Amino acid sequence: MAEAWWANAGRRGIFMRKDFNATTYIFNMKNRFLNRKDKQDVKLSGDEDAPVEFTVKIDNS
Repeated sequence: MAEAWWANAGRRGIFMRKDFNATTYIFNMKNRFLNRKDKQDVKLSGDEDAPVEFTVKIDNS
């Protein structure tokens, strides 16, 4: 129920325009509710003595 209240407050806040701070709202939701977190899984494997290689793929479509 608390999450529903905060979600509703965010929807109402969108229409406040300049008085609504979206960044603060997003961080509040991420810190308050576990299912709203940004999650990145990083796995490193390979030979311990080999140099680490990184590949970055950017999709601009």
